Amino acid sequence: MTEPIKEEVRKTAEGKDAATPARLLFGVAVTVWVAAGVLTVVLLLVYWLIAR
Repeated sequence: MTEPIKEEVRKTAEGKDAATPARLLFGVAVTVWVAAGVLTVVLLLVYWLIAR
């Protein structure tokens, strides 16, 4: 990573950046979206296997 990006990541990790809450919320949202997508795919696969 380049130095400016490292500095931004460091400030966010330490909670000293004004954008820390927004970045944290975005990270949580992405995690929930990925988990929901995986769960949906698994449930559709199970439904397809049972209904076949």
